[in-house]
Amino acid sequence: MQNNNHVVSDGTVHFGVKFKNFDTVYPIAVLTIPVRMDEYVVVETERGNEFGVIALRKEVPHIRKAKKDITVRRVIRVATQEDIDQFHRLAQEEQNAFMECVRKNLEYQMPVKFFKVEKIFDGLRYIIYYKEDEVDHKKPPRRKINLQPFVQELSAQLNTKIELREVGNRGEAKLFGGLGSCGKSLCCVNWNKKGSVVTVKMAKEQGLSINIPKLSGVCGRLMCCLSYERENYQDGQFVK
Repeated sequence: MQNNNHVVSDGTVHFGVKFKNFDTVYPIAVLTIPVRMDEYVVVETERGNEFGVIALRKEVPHIRKAKKDITVRRVIRVATQEDIDQFHRLAQEEQNAFMECVRKNLEYQMPVKFFKVEKIFDGLRYIIYYKEDEVDHKKPPRRKINLQPFVQELSAQLNTKIELREVGNRGEAKLFGGLGSCGKSLCCVNWNKKGSVVTVKMAKEQGLSINIPKLSGVCGRLMCCLSYERENYQDGQFVK
C-alpha cells in the first residue's frame, strides 16, 4: 500500500527506484515531478518504460556500475490504477513463461538452468535469465550450447521478443539479493556491481585463515568483501 504521509521530494533527498526483480535502488537521473516514498511510478530506462516504487537510496562509496545495470532516466508519471493492473498481469505472464521455459528445457534436454523471467512493462519483450550447468571435468568436453531453436519457438509461442541473459553464480545472487554473513545486504547488490575478481591471495594478504567454506558467500564463491578491504590493507602496508 502506498504511503501518502511522506514529504514530497525537494531535491535534497536521495530518492531512487526499486524494481520487483532486483534488490537494488537505482538512482533517478532527472527528477522533474514530485514523488513520495513508497509511491508507484512508471519510469523511462534504456530497456523501455518500467514500473517501480520510490525508495530511499543510500550513498555507498566505490560504486562500480555494471554494463548491464539499469539506468533510470526520468519518472514519466505516478502510476495510475491501470498501470498497477498491468503490473499484476505481467507478473502472471512472467510465471506462465517461466513454466514454459522449464517444460521446454525438459523437452530439449539443455544443460542449463532457467531461474528468472522478466517481462518489460511495455510488454515488448521478455528477458530470461539462465546459467549453464556445472561442467563435469571427468566427462568429455561439452559442445557449445545452441539455444536458438528454443528462443525461436518460445518467441513464436509468446508472440514477442525473447532476450536470453546468461549469468554466473554471483550474477544469480545479485538478482535475488539477500544478506551476507555480516548481516548486511550482499556486496554484489550494494557496491560490487561490476563483479570484481576475488582470489584466495586477497585473503592471505589480510591474514585470514584459508577456510574456503567460511570465506564463501551465499553464491558459493569467495566473498566480494575480500576485494573491497584489500586496498585498505595495502595502504596500511600490511602486505609484504
